[in-house]
Amino acid sequence: MKLANNIDISGSDWNPIGGSSTKFNGIFDGAGYTINGLKEGTSKTPRVLDKTNTYIGLFGKLGAKAIIKNINLSNVNINVSYPELLYVGGIAATTTGSGDGRTGTQINGCRVNGNIKVQNERGNIWTGGLVGMQFRGSILNSVSNVNVSASETTDTSWGKTDEEYWVEVGGISGLNFWGLIANSYATGDCYAKFEDANDPDASYAAVGGLAGLECGDELNNYATGNVTSDKKTKYIGSLQGLVEGNAQIKNNWYNNTSQIKNADSIPKANNTNIMVCKEGDAVIADNNSGFNPSKDSSVIKSLNKIAKAPTIDLSRYGISSSDLDSWRYSTIQKAPVQIHSGNPMKKIAISKCKISGITNKIYTGKSVTQKPKVTYNGQNATFTLSYKNRKDIGTQTVEIKGNNDFSGTKNVSYKIVPGKAKVKKASISKKTLTITYKKVKGVKNYQVAVKKGSGKWKTYSVTGIKKKIRKTSTRKKYKVKVRAYKKVKGKKYYGDWSKTVSAK
Repeated sequence: MKLANNIDISGSDWNPIGGSSTKFNGIFDGAGYTINGLKEGTSKTPRVLDKTNTYIGLFGKLGAKAIIKNINLSNVNINVSYPELLYVGGIAATTTGSGDGRTGTQINGCRVNGNIKVQNERGNIWTGGLVGMQFRGSILNSVSNVNVSASETTDTSWGKTDEEYWVEVGGISGLNFWGLIANSYATGDCYAKFEDANDPDASYAAVGGLAGLECGDELNNYATGNVTSDKKTKYIGSLQGLVEGNAQIKNNWYNNTSQIKNADSIPKANNTNIMVCKEGDAVIADNNSGFNPSKDSSVIKSLNKIAKAPTIDLSRYGISSSDLDSWRYSTIQKAPVQIHSGNPMKKIAISKCKISGITNKIYTGKSVTQKPKVTYNGQNATFTLSYKNRKDIGTQTVEIKGNNDFSGTKNVSYKIVPGKAKVKKASISKKTLTITYKKVKGVKNYQVAVKKGSGKWKTYSVTGIKKKIRKTSTRKKYKVKVRAYKKVKGKKYYGDWSKTVSAK
């Protein structure tokens, strides 16, 4: 299946592809198009689900052979409730692996933005910006701009149980079980709450900027949102809430200005809270660092280095380093973004930008240079300049061509004009006013202006650098000024007037 256009599905509550019983095992290529308005419930009122529909997302369940790529989901608004177990994600509720290895569903080059809110009374909740639960398989080169929250509130009517029910919330995936999250990022805020009136001391919630519970591998990702929880939750972190089960966490980055806190703690930054649950588990966590995404563009170097030479064995997921995109810095998002050919980021037309600083230039015989300022909503645009003729007197154009986050071109006109003239001497002798002036580069013609006493200026067009005006009066005071001009395609281009000089 392949999208051929943008589509809007915002009219009514969405029924996930495959529902809760049938796994989608095909290839779905969004081709860079956008599906807008996936909704369940409203922002204020949740959709109350029934037992036949507890796998919520664009897809319900994805099979081991499923490949989902190049999809943009915009304005996702999922707000659901159900008394018991729930799986919720923007792209899919769950993914699936094959056999005993790590291969399985592949999600590549997908972007989701919006809000997900999940609530139940008893039973596990797995929810993430892209996937609720990832079981084997891989999520690559993808983006979650999703605020994700989940809460489980159990009253005494349920009675006490020895069963542990968990709330797991992540910016990418609520639970990553033997799967891979690589070369991706999440920017939304995450929140988890677990409250059981039958067991007031219980704390079965895990919330992280990338994954709530991480039992797989994470490589070359970053998360920038705030991560918060109710006061009892201790499994909380800017990247992962809880890590266990031979996980490898390498070269991931977190926003060192975001907040990581539970309800009764002092807000803390620079805190990954990577926690190991079981003794003997070989959790490898290295080269995970904090950065400020709006200021620290140097992280691009590290992301690109690992994308080319991964420090985790990707072959067991059925992929290689060639499947990982390179990165660049986005001046609009003020953060690193992937360069994904199958789903390039939508660019802003340079014609929609505010352009200033294109000025007229003085002819020097050499090429002139413009230094424009180009902005969009106050952010500096990136662009290149090209000229057809930037040397000769006349009306010229500079072409501004957008790059990186910007596309298209815009031509802006400016003038190259003669330099400013300078009067050398103005004198009266034998009733003749003689005016001489310096030659201005690139022109032969001048305009000489003369004012007698308090009268009006009278102008003369002159070829050459000398003008004589006869029949003048030695009793009157004369003032003179000069400017150069050149006629190009029927239009005159003037330089500035010289200083006014009194004839002597």
